[in-house]
Amino acid sequence: MGTGALLVGALMTQKAFQDVYNNEYVPIAIKEPPSDEEEAKRQKKEAAFHYNRANQRYKLRQFFLFTAVGAWAYSLIDSYVGANLYNATTRANRLIDDAKRIEKLGVQLEVTPTQFHLGVVKFF
Repeated sequence: MGTGALLVGALMTQKAFQDVYNNEYVPIAIKEPPSDEEEAKRQKKEAAFHYNRANQRYKLRQFFLFTAVGAWAYSLIDSYVGANLYNATTRANRLIDDAKRIEKLGVQLEVTPTQFHLGVVKFF
């Protein structure tokens, strides 16, 4: 859900970025500079202002995208590690249960580096 929400946020900021860039920055940037020096400075300043607004939205979109990828990767790794831990715990419990059953049967098992002893003991 988190990854989906971050992707929706990225789509929304992409739309905002395109709106500001195409509707506010581009018309000013492609306009011929006026002959009046004061008006040219004002136009340049206004273009820089709108470019910075568009750039902020672009950076926010990138943040949402990279955060979504990070959240997805984290959930993938977390599920893999969680499954392996669950499997290891299940196998260990199964081994303990098998050892208890063998003890109830009266089977003795002894393993040394050079020998292997297997015996059955029953008391009557």
